[in-house]
Amino acid sequence: MTITDVESRRNKILEFIIQTYVETAEPVGSHEVCRRFHLRVSPATVRNVMGALEDDELLSHPHTSAGRIPTARGYRYYVDLLMTPQTLSDAELRAMAAFSHRAVEDPMTLLQEAARVLAVLTGQTALVLAPRLRQCTLRRIDLILVAPRRVLGLILTRDGMLQQAYLELDDPVEADELARLSRFLNEQLSGQVLCEIETRLQQALMDATNAFSYLYKQAHELWVLGGFVETAPILFVEGVSHLLIQPEFRQADQHQLLLEALELRQPVAALLEDTMIKGRRRVVIGVEHAWPGLIRCSVVSAPYRIGGRLAGAVGVLGPTRMDYGRVTSIVDQTSDEISRAMGRFLS
Repeated sequence: MTITDVESRRNKILEFIIQTYVETAEPVGSHEVCRRFHLRVSPATVRNVMGALEDDELLSHPHTSAGRIPTARGYRYYVDLLMTPQTLSDAELRAMAAFSHRAVEDPMTLLQEAARVLAVLTGQTALVLAPRLRQCTLRRIDLILVAPRRVLGLILTRDGMLQQAYLELDDPVEADELARLSRFLNEQLSGQVLCEIETRLQQALMDATNAFSYLYKQAHELWVLGGFVETAPILFVEGVSHLLIQPEFRQADQHQLLLEALELRQPVAALLEDTMIKGRRRVVIGVEHAWPGLIRCSVVSAPYRIGGRLAGAVGVLGPTRMDYGRVTSIVDQTSDEISRAMGRFLS
């Protein structure tokens, strides 16, 4: 037997153990591996390989069982070197195509529907990160007078994102003056990236002639007062109950920190933002997470685009004992469907 044969057998047995553990959530023994996969080697040979995998910290050996379970390092080895994304069924592809072709009026509704479908298909917790408003391009801004010192500001981006804020003014304003300021803002700012607008207004105010300095001053004050780009990331989460019925999280002490991470949103949103920034699919496993509440979990995530621009990310959060091949395929396909569907809102 060559070294290549030894490595091949080692990898195949690790793959079999992971596949069995994903299905049963029980430690896997050598006899079980031989029986399920009809191996032409003895259980003793499989035990020797399992022992070597344990020495390499790819498997661990619970004290209460003769079987082994994969470690986070074992899952990482499997995902990086052994895993093959699964071919999705026609029914799964139709379910994802259905949400992306559904007639919805705004991007947020589409993203929430994507999260719902993703949770159903995977049986795990689905995560969809909406585009950060600060990175979007302004289509138009409307200022609506609701009281002498109270103005409703509406921001619409070219991605179809809508943001509103109530502005409380120190002095009363007339409707005609507000309308003039709205026109000025749209003439000067339409087509600008939102996170750059404040700097642009500051510079314009410094360079403005007397005829325009008042308008730029008012525009800058209203923009800062509205705080349009300082909003927290929007994260859609569906299927938390799917996660909590998994054997790993049936005890209250096992899911308390996990629920805290989901309730805070920020730890999971930060992970998906990192995926968007990197621009590629990622699998973060167990102890690789920075947040303690996620160390029993894995997150498979992929970015989506709007008009070619990296805009957000979609992901699945589940126990480390997840079907990575299937989940990876579903996440990739969902990312593609969102990218296509979000293009409808471009103008």
